[in-house]
Amino acid sequence: MPFRLLAGLSGRYGLGSSEKINRVSSGQVMADTKCFDGVADVFSLDYEGRGVARVHGKTVFIKGALPTEKVSFRVLREKKQFSEAETVEVLKESGERVRPACGYYETCGGCSLQHVSPTAQVALKQRILEEQLERIGRVKSEQILPPIYGSAWHYRDRARLSVSVDKKGRLKMGFQAKKTNEVVDIETCQVLPKHISDVLPMVKLLLQTLSDGGAAVRFVEFFNSRVIILLVLLFMVLLFIFYKQKGTAKTKKTTKAAKASSKKNHHPNQESIEGGSPDWVDQVNQSVSDPDQQDWEWGGSGSAGSTTSVSAQEVDPLTEYQVYKQFGYESKAAESLAGYLNGLNDGAPEKLVHELVGLSLRVGNIDMLTDALERHGSVLSEESLAEYVKAGLMSDQTHLPLRVLAENRLGWSMQEIERQIGEQPDLEEASASAPAMTNDNAGANHAPGVSKRAAIVLGKKEFTDITPEEMGAVIGFVKPEQSAKILKDKVGYETAVQQYNRAIQSSSKPASLIIDALKLDYQHEEISQFAKHLWKLYHSLGQYGRQVKERMLGWGYSLGYHEVFDDLEKGPNENKIREIGLERGYIRPTSLQMKAKYRELVQKDSSIISVNASPADEALKEVESLLMYGQLDLAIGTLEQAVLQYPQESQLYVMLFDLYERVEDWARLEQFLRLLRERVVSLPEEVVLAMSRLLQHVNQHSKK
Repeated sequence: MPFRLLAGLSGRYGLGSSEKINRVSSGQVMADTKCFDGVADVFSLDYEGRGVARVHGKTVFIKGALPTEKVSFRVLREKKQFSEAETVEVLKESGERVRPACGYYETCGGCSLQHVSPTAQVALKQRILEEQLERIGRVKSEQILPPIYGSAWHYRDRARLSVSVDKKGRLKMGFQAKKTNEVVDIETCQVLPKHISDVLPMVKLLLQTLSDGGAAVRFVEFFNSRVIILLVLLFMVLLFIFYKQKGTAKTKKTTKAAKASSKKNHHPNQESIEGGSPDWVDQVNQSVSDPDQQDWEWGGSGSAGSTTSVSAQEVDPLTEYQVYKQFGYESKAAESLAGYLNGLNDGAPEKLVHELVGLSLRVGNIDMLTDALERHGSVLSEESLAEYVKAGLMSDQTHLPLRVLAENRLGWSMQEIERQIGEQPDLEEASASAPAMTNDNAGANHAPGVSKRAAIVLGKKEFTDITPEEMGAVIGFVKPEQSAKILKDKVGYETAVQQYNRAIQSSSKPASLIIDALKLDYQHEEISQFAKHLWKLYHSLGQYGRQVKERMLGWGYSLGYHEVFDDLEKGPNENKIREIGLERGYIRPTSLQMKAKYRELVQKDSSIISVNASPADEALKEVESLLMYGQLDLAIGTLEQAVLQYPQESQLYVMLFDLYERVEDWARLEQFLRLLRERVVSLPEEVVLAMSRLLQHVNQHSKK
């Protein structure tokens, strides 16, 4: 069937960011023409805008080179299947090479093809799109229609500019450089609409004022609409006025509080001063701090943290904390709650401090516990503070900051600390005053006549060099999973991979170990080991973890080409994955498999049922058919049943949440989330974040 190639055919930025090479005005001679590794004829362009050439049968990707050019190059990275290089000198220039019009082109990561004429850009992008469709999608067009040309400059309808502040408080706004988090400070942009580019200095000035007032703006999004731009500017001006008024009110409040504290008797205006905090803060604290009353209610409010962002997609930390806790992500819940409490200017509520301390103890994060007690310990009673410090020291007896806190806040000497941690803390009384605090190890009772386990080695210390005797002791006496983590950054790649392979083989749930091994392979550019570990990840996860597998597969393609990547990209079922492992020698065949080769008794007809389709894909196809005929209620019901049956398939949630927003049936959403909470233990992390955004949208809708 003929189709029109539309995606990304107009514009000058579209093939992704790329580091730029310094050029002189002629566009021919590159920086440092004295040292180069070879000369090559460039015949193609890759999706990152690099020239592709072959030197002695090996593929070389050359930054700054164009097709039909002859260049001398310098090798930057050498790999087994290919090399990465940069252009030193253009010996034969392409007729499509032009001088970049943007003054930030050499450093900014927003564009990569400004040295190519606009007409040639469209042709190159069309060819790359055809190759990607044919190689990855297995699609070849019968007829290619003429491309649609757009404006060469000021064509972008939407852009996100990063914002950062240096140590001196100076704000920078612009795109990020390639492979770094450094923000390139820009005053104008050739690809943004002109009326947006013209207001960049004014936006930067407003953001600088907000930053000086204590706000932390991470990014700014622009849309190609004059009305939206005016609204954004108005919103930023209102933010500026709000922070100014907030600073004035805070100064007045501090003055009144100082006058009130100088009098011994109760001041009549004291209640009005204390009542200056918003009522919704108390309501949120009341609803969140009581774990027995937490439910999927829609009356919760957002937080008033000190972080400001010009985006409606940011999830407030308090809502994020609630969702994380409901689905068992206690570590992330503690981080969100800590961020919320640290952003409060009027002091943290006592119940939320108890909640944060309890979460820190449950996840074993003594650093977070110490930070919480240092920041918010003033709202706790001395008995509660002592119990929390004792519980933390029982978990980590050598934690120096917590010992310093015990000495400064509680007056405990070294002998007193040893005496306290030598006894079992009375956590039952502590839990009565603060139900959130639990410590499984602290309340364990030992049977009479059985001696307590004594630690052989005390203390913690970072170490660098490992002697052969120490490495042998770790390998021989420590469990493979722990030895792999200990030796990962301390020994060579071969030894570390051997330990990971041992740990993967002995672990019942090896997915996290396999991902660590994949990171190690990626860092050392070992594509063969990466392919083997990637197959093990597919084999261990089975039909689950689609996004993780796709992300790791993308890492593999960035390393280079391997046949296993193409086999796994087809989405094989579990039997096919096992056949791939047998064929590659990743697993050993059984004796029966060596004697005979079995055939499947029943085969699927690929003309009727897709071989690679998962149950979630079949459900999505059914929903699309229902929506085509306007059966919205049946489509939502089908998705709800599919989510309950396949709770780890995150793509089901995306369409379901979208349908809920379209019909605005919040009562049905509340009922379904309660049912989901009862039946599902944990959800994928991306689903939790999407649910947080949906809850925030519902809260905003209920306020209107």
